[in-house]
Amino acid sequence: MRCLVCNTEMVLMEAVSADPHSAATLQVPDGAALLMLERLTTLDDGRPVDLEYIRMRGDRITMRGSLIRSEP
Repeated sequence: MRCLVCNTEMVLMEAVSADPHSAATLQVPDGAALLMLERLTTLDDGRPVDLEYIRMRGDRITMRGSLIRSEP
């Protein structure tokens, strides 16, 4: 059995306007400002395995991150 190893995740965050479906789901007016996270995960050989578009209300989110720097 071969184990698949995820190699990279590309993450993009941007402000977008709520479409009717997102607005209803998040209980905000159509066109309200949302944060959208786009995340693409790939395997070691570069094949994509997961693509997500996550929309969030800006008034109900806390963001936390860690930056790890490698030695040159």
